Amino acid sequence: MNFENFCKVLFKSFLASCLFCLNSYTCDIDGNSGFLPENDDWIPVSDINKAGGGSVSKRDFNTLIDEIADIYRSTIEGKGKTFVVKKNWTDGTVNAYAKQEEDVWTVAMFGGLARHEGITEDAMALVMCHELGHHLAGAPIYFDRFGEAHWASSEGQSDYWAGSKCFRKWAEDQNNRRIVRKLKAPELVVNACEKAHKEENDQRICIRVAMAGKSLANLFAKYQTTGKVIAFDTPSAHVVDKTDPTHPKGQCRLDTYYNSGLCDIHHTIDTSFSDQEQGTCNRRDGYSSGVRPLCWFKPRY
Repeated sequence: MNFENFCKVLFKSFLASCLFCLNSYTCDIDGNSGFLPENDDWIPVSDINKAGGGSVSKRDFNTLIDEIADIYRSTIEGKGKTFVVKKNWTDGTVNAYAKQEEDVWTVAMFGGLARHEGITEDAMALVMCHELGHHLAGAPIYFDRFGEAHWASSEGQSDYWAGSKCFRKWAEDQNNRRIVRKLKAPELVVNACEKAHKEENDQRICIRVAMAGKSLANLFAKYQTTGKVIAFDTPSAHVVDKTDPTHPKGQCRLDTYYNSGLCDIHHTIDTSFSDQEQGTCNRRDGYSSGVRPLCWFKPRY
């Protein structure tokens, strides 16, 4: 093959890989997209005090990111990796992402998302946990179009791990009684959390996860064209024939967050990249709630 033909083949290969990246809405593999589908929204710092703006201050934004990062820093560094957390408060981007480049594992958070209408501190914590989940949540993971495994946990798995592991670790020593009093959670959610957990503190954290998920679900609805109302009592009826690693629809994501809070497997029991059942609530073990929704997850049994 002469040099000219070699360059043509190389260019075609590069173009194909770019098309794959652009067509897969991921938070992870190349850092090209994020927690939300690609969007042009931009919310500057000057919008923080406008009516309807998010309730997350710069101080709270930086604090919760640091607190959650510190929980998992030793885990990541114990794997011989460098953990980089980018707190882009002045950046108006409405998104967040995770990325791995060789031995550098990155999570990037943006002030534009924190300033979005309806976003709460707990919702931002859940986003931070989701991005960490791409690094740590285990299987199911992403596969490229050639069937090769990538480093990142799938979107649904990252959502599930965010609520069932990461958020619980972050919230367990907080004043959950005081926080829950302010949430005005639906009776449906309160009853479900009280049924799922024996300990009162676990019940309150479960409620916080559900309400944080609802805050994010309201945001997801903006980027959908279905016009459907996203609610706790209208779970997705969609059933996949194989696990979908990409962003589920808004209702499906709410279902995932809600169930992640209902799972009673303790947050100290880790998930696994080799066993997608480890550390999770599964139907084969008799669970009917707290499980990963069938709208994105296909059990192997």
